[in-house]
Amino acid sequence: MYKNNTDYHGASYGSHESYLVRRGVGFDRLLKGLLPLLIARPILTGSGKVGSEAGLPCRFQLSQRADYFREVANVETLYRRPIFNTRDEPHADPEQWMRLHVICGDANRMPWAIAMKAGMMRIALQLIEIGEAPTWNICSPVSTAEKLSKDQSGEWNIELEDGRWTNGYQMLDSYLAAGERTFKGQDAEMDWCLAEWRLAMDDLQSDPMRLSDRVDWAAKKRLFEVYARELGSWDAATMQSLELEYHNVDPEESLFAALDQSGDVRKIVPESRILDAQNFAPQDTRARLRGELIRRYADRIATVGWRRCVLRFGDEDRVFEFPIDAPGGIETRLFDEIEQLISNKNAE
Repeated sequence: MYKNNTDYHGASYGSHESYLVRRGVGFDRLLKGLLPLLIARPILTGSGKVGSEAGLPCRFQLSQRADYFREVANVETLYRRPIFNTRDEPHADPEQWMRLHVICGDANRMPWAIAMKAGMMRIALQLIEIGEAPTWNICSPVSTAEKLSKDQSGEWNIELEDGRWTNGYQMLDSYLAAGERTFKGQDAEMDWCLAEWRLAMDDLQSDPMRLSDRVDWAAKKRLFEVYARELGSWDAATMQSLELEYHNVDPEESLFAALDQSGDVRKIVPESRILDAQNFAPQDTRARLRGELIRRYADRIATVGWRRCVLRFGDEDRVFEFPIDAPGGIETRLFDEIEQLISNKNAE
């Protein structure tokens, strides 16, 4: 099993993100405010890729997904993939909330990159809500995203609609600076994200390889260059094989796991907390409710999803709806109802 985005035979699969956004914000404001970040974000959150499967050839690029986008915005996820996806399937009250579905991000192994991918989006979304997001009108966003990913010069130049030029660093820094001005001191998580983002930007300017303990593409590039020196050349087939093993989730086989074990990966969350989370979801969520249902009644479950579950009682199926708000609040009542049904069936 591989946590990556490509099979090197033309197929790509996403690392999808979902964000809860107030319905009143709307897709037009989100597109204008997020498109520049989504294009520049791989500089700090790209998982890296050997070679190119579409468009411009390259030896190595920042993003595994950049080869596969064809449009700026649409509802598709498999065909004519957009940088900005407009699929709206809110797992909450649809009158109050919309679901922002992000499909252009890479599948990261680095914990820091995973955290920053979401943290940067949180900052950008809050800036958009209050009307403080940076404004960048990019000329040819789709081709710009591809070129930025494949630009190994580190310049990451971006042409704007008015003929001026900027670069990916300046674009990222504009979101960071707006976040620092607006949200510093808001909460511990926000402060962590802002501080880490600023440190990463400093490292990016001084030496991008200093990011190799946090950013997947930098870790891969450093690792592959060592192999290339030992081999005497950069062999694309060998590097693609090594890249696949970087994404292997088996700790006995994974190159990422080897980096982690050697102390070359920045730790974000204690291992004990990760192990706990595999078994115990946050207490006020539907995930917690689903987990308890499976733990207690696995032999009775016909189907279970985000809104409801179906349990079998003999030859009868019963549907139990999960509330959109405060899902944790119904746990006792739901389980009492199930136990009563079991008791009634046993009595019959």
